[in-house]
Amino acid sequence: MSVNQDNKNWYALYTHSRCEFKVEEALKAQGVSVYLPVTKTLKKWSDRKKEITLPLFACYVFINATEKERLTSLQHKQIVRCLTDAGKPAIVPNWQMENLKKMISSSPSVSVIEGLSVGEEIKIKSGPLKGVEGILLNNENKKQLAISIKLLNRTVVAHLAEEYITGE
Repeated sequence: MSVNQDNKNWYALYTHSRCEFKVEEALKAQGVSVYLPVTKTLKKWSDRKKEITLPLFACYVFINATEKERLTSLQHKQIVRCLTDAGKPAIVPNWQMENLKKMISSSPSVSVIEGLSVGEEIKIKSGPLKGVEGILLNNENKKQLAISIKLLNRTVVAHLAEEYITGE
């Protein structure tokens, strides 16, 4: 047995399509620390409009777990697999998860784009996103903060107020 059995790390679990909320509920009931980033969107039908909650990353749920909890989590039938890197379970860095959590809780309008963003690296010095590190994007004269989750090859983008932006 390894000494690191009790250390908790962030892992990304890949789920069956549209099972993210079921997986989150099942893992919470099991006592596993789970994080499912969500976004609200306005859905329009021909006869009505409704605000619905959707997972930010389709088919992905994050867990902060020990190796034993990770292995137990993989026994749920809605979970396909844990993402790996070179044949070993891939660990999502704590700072990426903390930045993601802070960004989602502070900014109601976030979006996800495929791939990783490149640009000027900044750290927010004040405001609701204080301490978040990311990449500054200039899109149609609007400043945006991009945080990349490298393991998923996805970038979360939020609009920034001009007064909060300062470079390193």
